[in-house]
Amino acid sequence: MPTVKDLVQDWGGFERLVADLHRTGTVTVERAVVLTGRSGVPRQCDVVVRHREGLYEHLVIIECKHWKKSVSRLHVDALTATVADLNASKGVIMTSKGFQSGASDYAKHVGIDLFLVRELTDEEWGLPGRKFHMILQIVRRTISGLQAENVQALDGDPSPLQLRVGLGDASTRTVTPLVAPQTLAHTTLEEMLEKTSMGTLMEVMKPSFTINGGTKGTFYMGADVVLAPPEGLTVSLNGRRATIGTLKYELGIRIDQSEISIDRSEHFAFALAVENCVSRSVVAATRALDADRATHSALRKRPPDEATGDQEDVYKNGSVCRVFQESWFDLVELNGLKPTSVPAPIQGSVERTRSLSELMAKVTK
Repeated sequence: MPTVKDLVQDWGGFERLVADLHRTGTVTVERAVVLTGRSGVPRQCDVVVRHREGLYEHLVIIECKHWKKSVSRLHVDALTATVADLNASKGVIMTSKGFQSGASDYAKHVGIDLFLVRELTDEEWGLPGRKFHMILQIVRRTISGLQAENVQALDGDPSPLQLRVGLGDASTRTVTPLVAPQTLAHTTLEEMLEKTSMGTLMEVMKPSFTINGGTKGTFYMGADVVLAPPEGLTVSLNGRRATIGTLKYELGIRIDQSEISIDRSEHFAFALAVENCVSRSVVAATRALDADRATHSALRKRPPDEATGDQEDVYKNGSVCRVFQESWFDLVELNGLKPTSVPAPIQGSVERTRSLSELMAKVTK
């Protein structure tokens, strides 16, 4: 979307822009009109807006000032005389620069409106602003190398016990009941592995970081997880009861990273703020690319204490958004991958760029 500077190359361009801002479909808009008033003197009007309501027509005279300096009181005085001579309902001065304080005070006294046409601020667009940029990370997990240590049968049978666990869909999923009492509040070993692996995944990914500067790609990480409840685990294996002292597994983490960038103005021919420098109200004037009419919507002015208040909860460009998926990724994807240094490609604070082994140690203690 073009800016004010793009839309306005000269005074004629500013007049066209002001005329377009008023073409809402409810009024008649003309540019460069000569009207003769009660004095018989012809007066050149930059933009004329007529609004007919029932039996009455309201005439608005608009002066357009695309100058390098602010509009002074003298110009307000001149427009006041034009409005009176043409018996107009309203007089307006619109500028891309601003107004001197004397002009604003006098305009309020004589009933002239003064408007500044400017770009919308980031706050008026809605934070973080006109351009929205985020890093999206889709995170999934898998489990490999499951080991059970200190396994003891409770039925006195000396034959070896075999622990086979399958996770995923119904075709591969096994059911290994956990026998009460269990402080982990899981009914099966498979459920416990699902919950603990997701908990570890959330802990590992709690720090906000990007990989390779946020560029698009698929990345893998790993974590060693140790489950050692003080009372151990009592399970039912093929109808036999047994205790397991410790469970160990490797948690594989897959991160699909991409960038999302949105320019909120790309669907508009123009989107500008029109600020009334007398009443201090602000209106957003927009026109979509596929529309022939402009629309106006009031913008709320935030109180000073609110505008300078806590902004920690406001989204900031470049932030990381993570989506954690319950589904597992295929363990085959890790075949052939070799461990590599983690701090180099990860961008974050000093706390967040510690080595993966240190981070994993904190998770698995």
